[in-house]
Amino acid sequence: MKKKFIILILMLSIFSIANAHPFKTEKELQDFYAKIDKEVEKELKKDYVKLFEQRKANLKEKASDDITEKNLEDDEYLFVLKNGKLEMVFKKEILNGKFRTLSRLYENGKKSRIVCLSAGNPAYYGTVKYFRENGTPLYSGQFYDGKMEGMYKEYYESGKLLMESHFSNDKENGTEKIYYENGKISSIKNYKNGVVDGEYIEYYTNGKLKLKGTYKNGLREGEFKTYLMNSKSAGSMFYKNGKEIKSTLTPYMKEDVFFNFPDKMEAQMNIGDEKAKELRKTMEEHGGYHMLGIDNYPNGRVMRVVPYNQQGIYDGTFRQYYESGQLAQKGSYKNGLGQGEYIWYYEEGSIRQKAFYKDDKIEGQVLWYFPSGKIAQTVNYVNGKREGELIEYYENGKIKEKRFYINDKEEGKSLFYDEKGNLTKTEIYKNDIKQ
Repeated sequence: MKKKFIILILMLSIFSIANAHPFKTEKELQDFYAKIDKEVEKELKKDYVKLFEQRKANLKEKASDDITEKNLEDDEYLFVLKNGKLEMVFKKEILNGKFRTLSRLYENGKKSRIVCLSAGNPAYYGTVKYFRENGTPLYSGQFYDGKMEGMYKEYYESGKLLMESHFSNDKENGTEKIYYENGKISSIKNYKNGVVDGEYIEYYTNGKLKLKGTYKNGLREGEFKTYLMNSKSAGSMFYKNGKEIKSTLTPYMKEDVFFNFPDKMEAQMNIGDEKAKELRKTMEEHGGYHMLGIDNYPNGRVMRVVPYNQQGIYDGTFRQYYESGQLAQKGSYKNGLGQGEYIWYYEEGSIRQKAFYKDDKIEGQVLWYFPSGKIAQTVNYVNGKREGELIEYYENGKIKEKRFYINDKEEGKSLFYDEKGNLTKTEIYKNDIKQ
């Protein structure tokens, strides 16, 4: 996340070696940024492809060291073409010549990023902005003299805020907040000089507390309390110098991807990041798999973990998670085929469904449950097809419906009851067609 952003910045700019900003207060710094950002916003609104076409006839060519590039300029703009395609645009002067802007373009002509540079050196100033090809924001960060100084933000593809944090002198300092796409907070983490330090909190998508603990100098320290989505305690983990010394987690919470392996919290990051690579390695070591497929939600949280064998075929226990991190489903593959018991869960932790697979087909009784744990439906399968009686229940335990299947087709009488157990309706089916 932040690492990717910083790498991109480094590729585009030679950072100056400078002291911290000269402003006495945060307000003075933000006022300075506001002046720059106002000029940058003016350039953001411009269609550079149209602007280039309008000015093309009066532009003069400027020498370039790259034979694939062509530089064309006038008194106000420098247009850089790569293999005949507009690639970069410089606004030569803003704020009385003290700064200039640089914009890079996608092939469709939309801006991929825009930065403000000092007129005297290539250091960044103000808010640097990156965009997706569809125009929605990707990252933004505030810079002073080439160093991150101020707010840093990331966005979902929808344009909604994913994460925000604060930097000073190129190091993360203060509170980092990660958000679900619904706008609710996913986690709160505190930094001191680029190191996690202080209270750490995680929330479910409904806003309920999931995890609370403390970091000391980058390591977990003391008790980390966990909770189910219904706010009931799910046990605790205890740490000393970052090492787990005791756990009282409930069996269900132990299945949570963020608690299942060392430094589980880092599963929030995209799998391309270094700590997530470590998570992958840890999983492989624990499971003995040749490879793990890990899919992520847009916010980077793990959505699904599936093991593969050396032939690249599903093999072993897979888990699927809700965006909150709670376990949604688990089951097993053997040589690419579903085998054994599969269990689905409600997001608050209780079992929703149980089924048994044989050679990738459902076999035997399938049970559905209410969140309370009471049975909601039972049905039998043979070779992947419904066979025999299906019974659906009210939560009070009374039968709601009875149906009968032969070779996955409804046959015979279907009976319907009210919550008191009184028969209210009868239907007749033949070869899955109501008579």
